[in-house]
Amino acid sequence: MKLIVDAGGTKTEWAIVNSDSAVQIKTCTGVNALLYDVDTMKSTFADALCDVDTSDLTEIYYYGAGCATETVCNKVMQALPKAPVVQVNSDLLGAARALFGSRKGLAGIMGTGSNTGLYDGTNIIKNMPPLGFILGDEGSGAAMGRELLRKVYRFGLLRNEFEQWLKADYGEVLRKVYREPGANQFLGSLTRFVSEHRRECQEVISNTFTPLFVHIKEYYGLEEVGFVGGLADTFSSEICEIAGLHGITVTKILKRPIPGLIEYHT
Repeated sequence: MKLIVDAGGTKTEWAIVNSDSAVQIKTCTGVNALLYDVDTMKSTFADALCDVDTSDLTEIYYYGAGCATETVCNKVMQALPKAPVVQVNSDLLGAARALFGSRKGLAGIMGTGSNTGLYDGTNIIKNMPPLGFILGDEGSGAAMGRELLRKVYRFGLLRNEFEQWLKADYGEVLRKVYREPGANQFLGSLTRFVSEHRRECQEVISNTFTPLFVHIKEYYGLEEVGFVGGLADTFSSEICEIAGLHGITVTKILKRPIPGLIEYHT
């Protein structure tokens, strides 16, 4: 039995592939291994797999947020069930394998955060540092939420509608961003408002994605890219249009990587 895991910062998906190729998908809370300790991850994983006989596992392929160093990957391995084969890799490599299989390509993640990497058909060989939602994460949900708040509170864009939708005022918004944990997830949640008001928020959308394509062109010098993530799926038409303005073609968009990872590993 194989276990294939896509662990994002907001949601984790587990694919259990039996010997007869039957697939069961389970979901649980997101896990960023950079921020979690071994015991917390072990408890989260155990709850997610409480009805799975892990003694039958032969292979585990884990792709997760925060898994960018050997130290973090080893921490995840300690928390996972035991199996003869256990591999822990970054969520970016998972996105690349889901998008391209064993072919070369430039892969990007567009969710609450963002990341891009050049894939050689096996591994990521070049990665533009994403820098997180304060310094970077261009093209992410957090970046879109940040841009929306600027337009709302500096230029009055849909301020009444926004505060009614959010059920919060200026002071409460600032508290959520600067005083409460999970500011990036709060900012990412505001993308729903942008999606519901696309016509009025065209500048917000453009200012979110344009910097990413400028950086892709400068850093990689490539003209094609594929994306994985809920944000990419929601704003696919705008993303393709903005990319085209910068001479870049978006070749493929996947809402979730797990179907592609199942295909890759089976």
